[in-house]
Amino acid sequence: MGRVNLPTNMTSEESAHYLGLFDPYFSDEEEEFVSELFEPYLFYETWGRKDVRECVCTHCRCGRFEVSKTDKPRFFKYSHGECIECPNCGEPVQLVALGRMRTFSSLEETRRVTICRAGKNGELLLTSGWAKKEYSWNDLKPIVWFNEKVRTCLLPGKRMQWKKQRDWYGYRHENAGWVECPTVGEPFAPFMWSSDGSYYFMFPERIQDTSLRYCQLGIWYHEVTSVDIDDMRDPVRQVVRYLSAYTQYPAIEMAVKLGLSDAVQELVCDGLKNSVYINWKATTPAEFLRMQKTDAKAFIRSEGQLAQLRIFRELNSTNSVENMQQYLSLVMTCGGSKPLARLNGIARSVGISLKQACNYVRKVAGSADTTRTMQLWNDYIDMGHQLGYDFSRPDVLMPKDLGDRHDTAVKTIKVQLEEEQNQRYRQRYKQLRKLYEFELDDLCIVVPKSAQEIVNEGKTLQHCVGGYADRHITGKVDILFLRHRKTPDRPYITIEMRPRVNAMSGINMVQIHGFRNERYKDARRPEEKHRCFLDTWSEWMLHGSKRDKKGRPILLEEKEKSA
Repeated sequence: MGRVNLPTNMTSEESAHYLGLFDPYFSDEEEEFVSELFEPYLFYETWGRKDVRECVCTHCRCGRFEVSKTDKPRFFKYSHGECIECPNCGEPVQLVALGRMRTFSSLEETRRVTICRAGKNGELLLTSGWAKKEYSWNDLKPIVWFNEKVRTCLLPGKRMQWKKQRDWYGYRHENAGWVECPTVGEPFAPFMWSSDGSYYFMFPERIQDTSLRYCQLGIWYHEVTSVDIDDMRDPVRQVVRYLSAYTQYPAIEMAVKLGLSDAVQELVCDGLKNSVYINWKATTPAEFLRMQKTDAKAFIRSEGQLAQLRIFRELNSTNSVENMQQYLSLVMTCGGSKPLARLNGIARSVGISLKQACNYVRKVAGSADTTRTMQLWNDYIDMGHQLGYDFSRPDVLMPKDLGDRHDTAVKTIKVQLEEEQNQRYRQRYKQLRKLYEFELDDLCIVVPKSAQEIVNEGKTLQHCVGGYADRHITGKVDILFLRHRKTPDRPYITIEMRPRVNAMSGINMVQIHGFRNERYKDARRPEEKHRCFLDTWSEWMLHGSKRDKKGRPILLEEKEKSA
């Protein structure tokens, strides 16, 4: 795939020259626009008989003005902390009562910003840093400070980035020197606990006055994020890296115009060049897409993306499709490039061409959804391999009645699985009978013969034991039936046991429930109603589930009498 980084490529003399082009301070226009990024406040004090408010709006920044209760009575219904429209400029602001303010530290804010500036010789100068807004009692108009962090200079074929040095404590100072960066990257690194590395990109229209005027930044960013970068009100990411990549790969302009913004995104954000599919040093669309002119024209007309280009390359390399026109036709048949790739996998698994597979799916599906037909066919082939079907016969591989053949295969597989399951359970059934089966007085313990017996038990007694059937068959739990000796086939009480881990471990009863789990009036719990039977049965199992030669349980009392 290939990865790209963006190393700087200027000499030390050029570095010193371009570093000197930067102005470390905001212009009046820049300060005004950056100030709008912060929360707007309307400071006020009430005078006289509380019928006049003297105000200062940080949005319109027009100085002090008075609002009387006679002129705007609605304004006096709002108080400290509420949001209203400024009586002077009409913009939404937050009211701040000066009588409640001791200091303005709670109102201080910072924003990460990158300012675009155009050099005299076409350079794009990007200065990035922290903008901070402060207030003071001397002047309630906000003061915007700017602490530079990173400088980036971009020209076609040239790029350079510098970072401000830190002192021993990790702080950057206004008079600190600048250090040249080995590579050009984003000005703000993302931190998991504080930020995602985004920043406000100010004055993008100034790019038109530089040699990077055709970079297509606005179009690309809107396509991948749906954010209008010219609005300047939303934080952005990867913009500096995009502009830096454009200086090295001017074909980015062509890629965006061709609609391959996803390929540009992988180049810029992930560092993937996708050189197998794309030639970033090309000057024509056909060279850029690494195709013949006719294929390139067909792909461009289809407004394909990088994902479609990858699938076409994969199918073309295996001779599944001959050209772009055939590929697009098959995509229309299958309802998309991804379904086509899945269908190609099915076709290759049974040794037929992709065209044959598409024709069959289209014929079977008719006016229905081809995706469902493909899934049905894929399942049928998988089950056919398990059942040993002869797929060399076209009528077996591509049956006209695919739905019926699929259902028949499902039933056959189910029968086989049940038979295999029953065979495995026969040995376990013998062991469970030897361990658990027990008779005393009018009661007996019965081991289920199959999973269906457990399901029926749950339906009759109206509880949830049916969901334990598979776990009982596989040995994860032991399900037993407590029945009357005269009616051993009639559901009465169900027991869940903790299976024996080894010969020394005990066997504990996890659950024991009868009809509706005894959730009805005057119901007695089985462990109380049949305590004598259950205690005797548990003691017999604890001593090894001993039986006589006829297989009958040997109780402890009988053993002591015989001794």
